[in-house]
Amino acid sequence: CFMKRHTSAELRVSDLLFKPLLASCVSVFGAYIIYLYMTEYLLSWVVAFAVAVLFAIISYIGLAFLVGCISKEDIMLFPFGERLIKLIDLRKIKNRDS
Repeated sequence: CFMKRHTSAELRVSDLLFKPLLASCVSVFGAYIIYLYMTEYLLSWVVAFAVAVLFAIISYIGLAFLVGCISKEDIMLFPFGERLIKLIDLRKIKNRDS
């Protein structure tokens, strides 16, 4: 594998495929249920769609933290990553090596 030869990064299938897939499936299912419920009781499908998309985004980010898709190293790559970690106080975020 090219990545293994040229970097010291250890890539796991569960980190690259299964965990993000789980987070996305749960968030999409929740967004679909919200969309169906809201279109039944609201006249505007546009509002229902916007709320469902917003729910999907927020739930995916939360689930990505929960199942361990995002690590402290990933957050440190963001601009102001140290401040972001302090702001949200993520003691439960795992390091890649653990």
